[in-house]
Amino acid sequence: ATDEDIGGSRSRVKKGLFRTVAQRHKEQLHSLMAQLHSTHPHFVRCILPNHKKRPKQFNNLLVLDQLRCNGVLEGIRIARTGFPNRLPFTEFRQRYEVLCSNMPTGYLEGQAAATIMLEKLGLDKTLYRVGLTK
Repeated sequence: ATDEDIGGSRSRVKKGLFRTVAQRHKEQLHSLMAQLHSTHPHFVRCILPNHKKRPKQFNNLLVLDQLRCNGVLEGIRIARTGFPNRLPFTEFRQRYEVLCSNMPTGYLEGQAAATIMLEKLGLDKTLYRVGLTK
């Protein structure tokens, strides 16, 4: 029996094997979004201290303009108006332990380690809060 003998039409691609452009686009988009959500991006902003490319020369207006254009000043303003940074204790210790001299080595419970670090830094206690988990 030929393809034309069965129902009088040519054989077709099995249902489900043929994908439209829109279906492929949707699958690729879902794959890309899954990959983006699995990452932890960090942004580095390079600020030029002067146009002369010479060390130890600092142009205040140039730096201020760059900070404004990059949104750094706006980010700081937003953070100060009530959108605090909440870091898990382990991440806080890893990131800021280098600033504290004579930190006890070995295991310290997260909240205790953060409290010790903040006390050693001598920060004003009204500027921060140590939570139960972050």
